[in-house]
Amino acid sequence: SGPASVLYLAVDDLVAARQDDAADAERSSARAEVAEYEAQLAAIKADAARVVDAARTTLETERQATLAEVNARLGAQRAAATAEAEAARNAARDQIAAAVSDVAGLAGELATGRRPGADVVSRVVGEVMAR
Repeated sequence: SGPASVLYLAVDDLVAARQDDAADAERSSARAEVAEYEAQLAAIKADAARVVDAARTTLETERQATLAEVNARLGAQRAAATAEAEAARNAARDQIAAAVSDVAGLAGELATGRRPGADVVSRVVGEVMAR
């Protein structure tokens, strides 16, 4: 175990130290790459969340607009149907009033021998139908 062994041990220690330094540098580089990857992944996730939130907001806005349109159309249709039903009711009421007036006038004529005036029959029929 002479100078060659000492030299061998010194060279071996030097090689081991360089290998440890290289391994430390490699680990440090790998850690940096992982940290960079994780940062990029976090940025991509944040961008994706922003896109999803924007899509949700757009969808909700469009849904509200569509609902408003549908409700407006339904309101207009309901108003038209109500007006149509009211007009039909009024037309039927007028026809019924005319028919009742004819019958009442005839009944009055049969009962008294003379036909009551149209204004009297109309007033009486109107009062009865208003109840």
